[in-house]
Amino acid sequence: MLLFFVYCLGCQTPQSRSLNGTDDVFTTLKIYHTNDIHAHLSPDAQGRGGLAYVASVLKIVRKQDGEALILDAGDFYQKGSLPSQNSKDQVTADLMAHLPYYDARAVGNNEIKVGIPRLLQWAETKEEAPLLSASFVDKDKKPVFRPWIILKKWGLKIGIIGLTVRVPIEDSVQAPLSDPRAPYTILDPEVAVVPYIKELRPQVDVLILLSHDHYKDNVKIAKDHSEIDLVVSGHTHKLSGDQKTRTGSLVVEAGQFGQQVGVVTLYYDNAHKKVASLDSTFWPVGSDYQLADGQIAGEIREAYSKWAPDAFVRFGQAADTMTVIDPSSPYEASLDDWLADQFRIVAHSDVALVNREMLREPLNKGWITKEAIFLSAPYDDEVAVFNISQGKLEKMLKDNVVRTFPKVEFYPFAFAGVTSKLNLEDHQFKKVSLSFENSKNEISVALPYYMVSHCLEFFTANQCPLPEAKKVVFVRPLMESAVTKIKTIRAPPANRVIVQDVQKALPTITTDEDFDAAEGDE
Repeated sequence: MLLFFVYCLGCQTPQSRSLNGTDDVFTTLKIYHTNDIHAHLSPDAQGRGGLAYVASVLKIVRKQDGEALILDAGDFYQKGSLPSQNSKDQVTADLMAHLPYYDARAVGNNEIKVGIPRLLQWAETKEEAPLLSASFVDKDKKPVFRPWIILKKWGLKIGIIGLTVRVPIEDSVQAPLSDPRAPYTILDPEVAVVPYIKELRPQVDVLILLSHDHYKDNVKIAKDHSEIDLVVSGHTHKLSGDQKTRTGSLVVEAGQFGQQVGVVTLYYDNAHKKVASLDSTFWPVGSDYQLADGQIAGEIREAYSKWAPDAFVRFGQAADTMTVIDPSSPYEASLDDWLADQFRIVAHSDVALVNREMLREPLNKGWITKEAIFLSAPYDDEVAVFNISQGKLEKMLKDNVVRTFPKVEFYPFAFAGVTSKLNLEDHQFKKVSLSFENSKNEISVALPYYMVSHCLEFFTANQCPLPEAKKVVFVRPLMESAVTKIKTIRAPPANRVIVQDVQKALPTITTDEDFDAAEGDE
């Protein structure tokens, strides 16, 4: 608790100050930011995050510094708690109506996934802050929400441009054709944002891009457009770490799930009419650092009681934390492997595949609840099974790995019934070999049905569509049943992805900074 209040001694921002003992007067602006909260109402198993604790931080910040700028870089909704899921995010929207602290929010792809008609309604009735997006447009290519705003803080004119990552808008969330502005689309971010950079820059003292787009793309746009002083980023779930710059744009991102609040200190040179420097740091959020906001905490308790009274029903336990493929385990992870085993068992298949992004959070050591399984597997995937020649499947998997790894250093699949060897020469996975346990010419394959229905996201056009698949069971009920039956689940042996010469080709990846260095620029 003490740690947070020590931090907040610096919340009150002086309007002007001298730096380095000079006579130049600087205006100091504090900017607080969140991103990718994803409806995480409760703290995780380590006590990190939780919307009541985020609200507590923002409430104190706003009380102590009315001129602070508070921003959210999108994806406040979707896939973070059972009450939100079961209420189709009505719970999340109702809570957002009681968070009057943000000055602006970017439209993330998960804002759109609640359904465009609902989002438009909530923007009018629930959202306290304006939603911004230069790239989310109607059929006439006109922005659906305001593309930018100008705010005044400490006498400075602050221009903020919103940006939404370019993703397909699925039919299930699209507005009906009776909507005169439908269908809605998302423009290329660069095309969308550049005209507004040119329009706003002459009008403001500070220009901020509030961007829900890939972190690397945000870094690129900052490098390409020096007119931008600060990019507040979301979408990649990256914790950008402490930074300081006096020479160019700063790109900051505050991790995920409300586990941190980002804090940027901006110094504006009043004499030379420009930003002199920016410092960035992060405050940890959670039960070890703050008291929960009483009103928000009470509403969350009511939401669980109404929408998910079984959220904390225990199915069994994990002997150790079951990991997912992420920067700390980029090639193989125990929960992905365990789930591939369960796919193979339930489908009676020769081989099972789990795509890397299907599982989102680890199952922590200890009791496994309904909500813990939901957080690990938040998508409504089904297990499907089909038959294919072993040779064709081998080629498809090899082609995917070679095509994927020049871009990212995460292995794209978890396997059961297959072992993969990777050669990292020349910093790329150009040589890939697969060994199948079963030597049959035609084999049965179990995998998420999403990989069948969205084949082109994983494989090339000449390899799609996949053979007709039979749906077997939904993934979350499968996990619940397996944990109940096994009672105590354990990590399978980590021997399915064998990485050769990793020390020679790439540095050992142990931290976010090491991972960024290994990944390089796209």
